[in-house]
Amino acid sequence: MMNLEEEEAAFFYAIGKCIGQWSYIEAQLRGVALECFSFPDRPTAESAYSAVENFRSRLNLIDAVIYSKHGKSKIYTTWGPIKVSAERLSQKRNKIAHYLCKLYVHAPSGRCFVLVPFEQSRDAPTRRSKKIEDGLHPPHGCLCVKDLAAIRKEFHALTVKLAMLRHLITGRPVRPEEFDDKPDEPMHLEQLNLLRRHRKIHALRAKRRAPSSRSA
Repeated sequence: MMNLEEEEAAFFYAIGKCIGQWSYIEAQLRGVALECFSFPDRPTAESAYSAVENFRSRLNLIDAVIYSKHGKSKIYTTWGPIKVSAERLSQKRNKIAHYLCKLYVHAPSGRCFVLVPFEQSRDAPTRRSKKIEDGLHPPHGCLCVKDLAAIRKEFHALTVKLAMLRHLITGRPVRPEEFDDKPDEPMHLEQLNLLRRHRKIHALRAKRRAPSSRSA
């Protein structure tokens, strides 16, 4: 079990890991798009790709580029399921970016810090639970530490698939650093305790270095 301080560290650690992993997906998508152009045309292609801000529009752009370059080849059939996964996971990324961080002190350990949808109604029963939300516990649809860790694993799996697609397009070997580090579980209690001890030692050292009131 984690106390509130430990869960807070694990919660925001998990959020940061998810957002960081998503940046690797964005980088891989950009790479897939540019690999379909010859080197002289890549600066122009990159400018055009960067001008498209909407994520779904970027996926449609990549879809058109791959089809134009490779037709109904293995590359295009491999890209199809990847595009579907990217569209689905982008919705989870949006939840992490736009949901509200809330603290429920009466919730069980691991569900005190959660991401809550803004439109979530407290008094609306859900399908999974007929119990009316009391405002003391997280409503259905929230994201806790374990949910965030699971989402990051999905982000990582998509990053690997995109890197393998680039390998299929270029024939170049895949580098592990293109995936980010391997997804891990939420911060273990030992890690959190080590973090707490480090903070206490740092605070104690700072206190000792500070001039005492007696010397003044």
